[in-house]
Amino acid sequence: MISLKPLTDDNVAILCDGKPTGSITTEGVPVTLTPQAFGPGFSRLGIVEVHAKAGMTPGTAQIIAALKGGTRFTVHLIVER
Repeated sequence: MISLKPLTDDNVAILCDGKPTGSITTEGVPVTLTPQAFGPGFSRLGIVEVHAKAGMTPGTAQIIAALKGGTRFTVHLIVER
């Protein structure tokens, strides 16, 4: 079962059966990541939800989700005032 564990405002651990298997991090202007609770059916499928909240600094940010030794996804954000 997949779950998320917040480590800092911009770093979330991806856990599989309670063991670290990847991470969701940010780069660029400040963005706060908040894991959202999802039903157990979705977590069994490896589907997770994270909300991102931009700070007051305009610019670009990236949210990077990566599994150890595997898939990596990058979402690009533009933060405006």
